[in-house]
Amino acid sequence: MTLSKISLCMIVKNEERCLERCLESVKDVVSEIIIVDTGSTDSTLDIAKKYTDHVYHYEWTNDFSDARNYALQHATGDFILHLDADEYIGKNKESLLMPLDQDYYYVRIRNDLGHGVAEVHRFIRLFRNDPVLRYEGALHEQVDMSKHPHLKPGLIDAVIYHDGYLEDIVREKSKKKRNMKIIQDEVKKKPNAFNYFNLGVQFSLEDRHTEALKAFQKAYSLGKGTSYAPRILMFIMKSLSEMGRNEEAVAVGEDSAILYADHADFQYRLGLIYENVGYDKDAEQCFLKCLEIGEARNALQFNHYEGTASYLAHGKLAELYLRNGQHELAKKHFLKAVQEAPDLSFLIQVFIELFPSLRGNEFVDALFKIWPFNDLKRVEQMVSVLYSLRHPGALDLVRCYKVKVPVEFEGWAATLEGDYTSAKRIWSEIEHVRDAFFGDLILLGVLSHDPDPLIQNRQVFSLRNREWRWWNSLVCGEELPEMPFSKEMREQLIQLVNILIRLEQFASLEQLIHASSQPIFRFIIADQLNKKGFKEIALDIIVESSEPSENVEIYALVRDILRDLGNADDALYYAKQAYGVLPNYSNGYQLLKLLETCNQIVEAREVQSELMSLEPKSLWFNKTYKIFSNIN
Repeated sequence: MTLSKISLCMIVKNEERCLERCLESVKDVVSEIIIVDTGSTDSTLDIAKKYTDHVYHYEWTNDFSDARNYALQHATGDFILHLDADEYIGKNKESLLMPLDQDYYYVRIRNDLGHGVAEVHRFIRLFRNDPVLRYEGALHEQVDMSKHPHLKPGLIDAVIYHDGYLEDIVREKSKKKRNMKIIQDEVKKKPNAFNYFNLGVQFSLEDRHTEALKAFQKAYSLGKGTSYAPRILMFIMKSLSEMGRNEEAVAVGEDSAILYADHADFQYRLGLIYENVGYDKDAEQCFLKCLEIGEARNALQFNHYEGTASYLAHGKLAELYLRNGQHELAKKHFLKAVQEAPDLSFLIQVFIELFPSLRGNEFVDALFKIWPFNDLKRVEQMVSVLYSLRHPGALDLVRCYKVKVPVEFEGWAATLEGDYTSAKRIWSEIEHVRDAFFGDLILLGVLSHDPDPLIQNRQVFSLRNREWRWWNSLVCGEELPEMPFSKEMREQLIQLVNILIRLEQFASLEQLIHASSQPIFRFIIADQLNKKGFKEIALDIIVESSEPSENVEIYALVRDILRDLGNADDALYYAKQAYGVLPNYSNGYQLLKLLETCNQIVEAREVQSELMSLEPKSLWFNKTYKIFSNIN
């Protein structure tokens, strides 16, 4: 059989970062390369001309289909291959050299979402060069094969790798505004399921979840039978969860999991929602169900996330078991996850929590035993993740390897090594210190008892005057004024306390503790001390608040510490306090277990009845949990 000739047709603009990689991946399997440029100002055209003479200019009209159809006009091959510049054929490209006997082909596209997570879906990217087959849609353009039911489809083994989501989703606001206008215009012209779905995605990217939900619901009502219907349902669950409508999100998830029984993504998303509302046992059941489905079955889905039926589920189980004190089970699932997906970055945090006492060479040796350090790239990746967590292990790795690090890392490292003079010099020589490094200057100020590095960068950090005065007082060792804690302040304080504990800078930590008696401030420090095993100290410094919302966290922490120390009676008192302020499932379940421990049968049964009536319902609790089963 004569082999078919394939024309690669692309539209590009300012793609110097990735165009060469794309063209290198296919130059040996396509007959010609057609590139349409819509106004590049970088070296894109120079790169393109290294691979083809068929480079054309097209005046951009805010319509992707028009540009792609213009490229098709220049194609002479039997088939059209559609790639974007931030894509490349990364696997099984030899399948494109096999005889092509179908009219169009679905190709697997692997979207790298970062941190070891990827989404895979099938899309028509290879089709006959026929004038009747043309792109439609100004954004998220496609060839609508439903208009040509006589044409025969196929699935080709080549896999397209796409990394544009690593930067495209967060790229300049002008691009988001442009895409929003295009898709809104498309919905007005063609109010179909596909356009409503893409409108919902655009709203979701902008965190406009109410509008996203309406668009997704409209898309599903119009496209229940489409190949992407499960994906619409997944986005509906996500939108509901983001809006705090967890009962509805669970209901959609439960129904979807029945409708698509082999689709592990629904179980995984359900597990995340259950975990978010404190239903750990239900989350556990969902992640175990993911493993039962298995990656092989899940990969058959038209659209799926890699690993939801394997390493992602193992990783989430490791987190759950670790949080609930089941260290052996946590270690078992953590090791399975690492073996299957060593690039999954959140596993490094699990590792740190599993082995909190490891330091220096012991920490590095443990990393080597678990992660395959095959090349310098893996070391650099590990250093980057550890540094993002501000874990001293990043410095330990750099000491062992010649890893290139940013100048900010050098300033942070000098602080950790106690060379405050060098640290101050390094930070003073950095022309633009970004917000992300605010905590590093706080650490330097606290350890060196010198606020100057922080003051020198006062104008850089986007802080209100009140917050600035608070942090300045903290660095100077002064008494801290009481003030509401923003999410950012809490995160910075947690980071500071964590690294002081890891560096064993207990004098600085003690000074920090005595800087304020504000309950939420004390709670944040106590919570971190408890997680690092300093339970008695945590108990000593925590104080009650006059704010009920703060006391929910405070009572729960005291309850957990006292329970872990074997003081069930006192733990029960604080469990009742926490449940009294916030009678949710998480507080109720902890109260129930302590009531059982203390043999308070009547009250336990009352709490059990209350928990069974809560929404969303805990299926695990209602079906499985039995208290005092040995008592008549």
